[in-house]
Formats: sequence, C-alpha cells, structure tokens
Amino acid sequence: MELIAIVLSGLFSVFANGGWVIDAIAASSLSDQVVSVEEKAIRIDNTPNYQIAQGKVDKLRIATRGVKLTPYLRIDTLELETDAIAVELNNLDTQNLKSLRSSLLKPLQGVGKIIITEADISQALQAPEVTQQLQEVLNNLVARRAGNSSIGYEISAPELELHPNNKVKIHLELRRLGNNRKNASKLSISLEFNIQVLEGKKIQLMQPIGTVNNRPMSSRLLQGFAEGMSDRLDLSQLESQGILARLLQLEITADKIELVAFARMETKQTPINSTKPVKP
Repeated sequence: MELIAIVLSGLFSVFANGGWVIDAIAASSLSDQVVSVEEKAIRIDNTPNYQIAQGKVDKLRIATRGVKLTPYLRIDTLELETDAIAVELNNLDTQNLKSLRSSLLKPLQGVGKIIITEADISQALQAPEVTQQLQEVLNNLVARRAGNSSIGYEISAPELELHPNNKVKIHLELRRLGNNRKNASKLSISLEFNIQVLEGKKIQLMQPIGTVNNRPMSSRLLQGFAEGMSDRLDLSQLESQGILARLLQLEITADKIELVAFARMETKQTPINSTKPVKP
C-alpha cells in the first residue's frame, strides 16, 4: 500500500492542480521516493482515458526489480496490481497511508508479490539500524519473560540462512549489557524454526530449536521467543489503521522468500470492522 501511495502521488497530484499526467510521470515519481530502482514498469488502464482527470483509474499495475526502500533494504521483485481506484482530487493527500484514506472515495484494494533474496536479507542484517531494532525486540522479550527490565543484551554478527520447506536458521552473538561490558562473555546463539501461515493473517514460528554455545536451549525459552515473534507478525494489527491484509502465499526456498498478499484499505468513513473480508 505504501508503494501505491507513492505512485498515486505522482499520478493524481498534477490533476489536483489542473494539469495532465501519463505513465512516465508516475514512473518518475516512484524513482523520486525510493533510494533506487533497477527496473520498473508502470501501467495505468483507463476507459475512457479522460476519467483520470476525475480522480479515477480502472487498474494500476506496478512491476519493479531491485527496489531499495532504504540504503540497506533491497527488494528483489515487487509487483502490485490494484482494482479500480477513485480519489477526491480536491482532498488528495498521499503523504502517508492515513492521509490517503481520507482521500479515497471507495476502498483501495489489490494483490502484491514480493521476492526477497537471502543475500539481500544478509546485507540488511549488517546495517546498524536493523541490528538496533532486533536488539530492542530481543530485550523486550527478555524483560517480559524474566520480569526484569534491567536485563539487556547487545547483538552482533547476525546471520540468516534460508532452507526449502519454509525453514529458517539464525546465527548471532550476544553480549550481556552491564557495567563491565568490556569483559562480558559472548554467547553464540543458533536458532532454527519453520514458518507457517495461519488463516492468511498470522506468520507463526513452529518447531523452534536452538543452542547457546553449542548447548541445547530451554524449550520454554524457545517457545516464548516463537510466541513473541509470532505476535509481532500478526497482520490483524493493521486493521486498526483501516487496512485488511491477508497472505495468500508464503514460500521459502534455499535462496529467497516469496510472498503473495492481498490488501484492502478502507475509506476514512468506513471502519474496517464494519466490512466483510473481500476475496481477491
């Protein structure tokens, strides 16, 4: 939905000021909003063509390769296809998803496909921003399970391996935070789990196993980690923002993760809990 908002910004903003727009302008606006795009193709279907000046589009198709949303996060393949779009040009605001909802005259929905390679994930994991986020998630889980917020760990050398049949392996090192960090011993952590999608809306970590310094981890600790991460990967959390999202496919192979998802953004006037799920 964020990428659609970017394209809509370039697509309709000219009309809001009384101008005209074509596919090339929409494609250019996409390039302006991301770090880089290696390949892109954007197609706008409209019959008749002039209805775009009224804020209407029959279908929007976006196909990209090598999209860098941030300096460290690259998506190998990103494809989106929407149903009919209708926005109020005089009230158009695509600065964020909340603003976009206020501009919609009808729900915005579509299907997207994302492919992320193991190599790109590994590169992202080396970014300080990502390591910091992982560290915060870990320490929140530890504090919740231990009942002590003063316990914290520093993460280093995170690595991820993808395997067929939706299996993921993670390796990292932890150092206990404290007054004597220089002499703190390191813990070498290895985790392995399978990924399963429940009801199209929750990514659940299954059958977790792990070791600490080559010694088996507590099954209770592993289960707590799996449950904590699964709770964070629940698409139902988006519904409070007026977005219904469902995973139609999740497949992990030896070198990539492939996702196919359906998403529907309600208008600002229509709460998502008052609508029935729409089949893509």
